Amino acid sequence: MSNDSRSTFLRPFSVDELKTEAKMDVEADASERMALSARLKVVSVDRLAGSLRLTRELGAIIRLHGLLNVEVTQSCVVTLEPLQ
Repeated sequence: MSNDSRSTFLRPFSVDELKTEAKMDVEADASERMALSARLKVVSVDRLAGSLRLTRELGAIIRLHGLLNVEVTQSCVVTLEPLQ
């Protein structure tokens, strides 16, 4: 995985192998969540997981549908106390 802050949570997938549809579940590990919290300037990213579905439509057109589940802790702008 690259150290580039824009590529903190990647799951490469070869669309050349996609016939009609592919489903995948993704979840960020502890180091990815830590890097994301630094990038987003929040106290912590406690969970980042998702269910994704890629569907080939017309030729090179690929549609991505997904649902992400994210839990983030950020600081109150007044007290600096963590808020979930």
